[in-house]
Formats: sequence, C-alpha cells, structure tokens
Amino acid sequence: MINKNGKVLLADDDEDFLRTYHTILEKAGFQVLDATNGEETLGIAMRERPDVLVLDVSIPKKDGLAVMKEMRTMGEDWAKNVPIIILTGKNLDDERIRAVADWNPTYYLVKGNTSSSELIRKIESVV
Repeated sequence: MINKNGKVLLADDDEDFLRTYHTILEKAGFQVLDATNGEETLGIAMRERPDVLVLDVSIPKKDGLAVMKEMRTMGEDWAKNVPIIILTGKNLDDERIRAVADWNPTYYLVKGNTSSSELIRKIESVV
C-alpha cells in the first residue's frame, strides 16, 4: 500500500488492540509502526520520527505519560512538537489528568468512546 497519509507510531501493550488498529490505520493509508512499551516507543520515535504518536497511558517500562513528558522535554524541536494522541481505556485520577494536560497532548481520547473512524480523522487532522 502507498503511504499517502504519513507515519503513525501506535503504542499499546494490548496485542489484540495493536493488531486490529495497525490493520485499520494501514487500510486508511498510513504507514504504521508498533510499540508495546514505553522504552520501545521512545526508541522507535527517535529513530523513525513518525508524523504522529498514538499512545496508551498504561504501557509497561515507561507509561504513556512518561513517554509524552520525555518527548516534550527533549532538546529537539521535532520531539517537542510532534503531535501526540493519548488513546486510553483507563479512567485517570485527577493527578494523572493534570499530568496529561501539563504535557500538551494534541488529543485525549478514550478507547470505549472513540471509533476507529474518529481516530483516523484525528490523525488526518494533524499529519
């Protein structure tokens, strides 16, 4: 498939979700990179420089919030400015919600309330 819409890094530790959304985003024309933990996400992000990151909050080794914070505090303009979409199934407590807001995600979406077509529209709006 021709990559017409950009490169997406999809980070989630739920293998079924990752496989399903990888296929959905690929069919929508995106080049999709997968990561299952925060350390892997950072490595792939810095090596591949995707157009957008889609992060789950609850991933091992470094959660999505730690990944977002590290990206936003790096010295590189790309890392500070790359669009980050938080896509999580977790209800966050007030402290974690404030942490999300502090690191300026482009969108904050809840898995149960977000259709695949809505996610595609959000990604397309930032690439």
